[in-house]
Amino acid sequence: MQRNLKQQQLQQENQRAQLLNYVQGQDKTSADYMSMLTSTSPVKSSSSKLESMVRAQLRKEFPGIESKASYELLVSAVMHNYQKKYM
Repeated sequence: MQRNLKQQQLQQENQRAQLLNYVQGQDKTSADYMSMLTSTSPVKSSSSKLESMVRAQLRKEFPGIESKASYELLVSAVMHNYQKKYM
């Protein structure tokens, strides 16, 4: 019974460590990007910052996309949709 309890405690500690590693590994620009996209205030002054965040997010989600012909079109489409919706 004692051994079973120690195994459960060890498993819980491993799960906590995995969660902590996951949280620490999250990209902080991703949080800034999401907060900028979900904010209700217009971001006219920081549209170049938003565009660079869009580019970074696309590169993160689709590795190697910057070498594709449609990359610039996709960035423009995302920016246009955001500006149409919030500006």
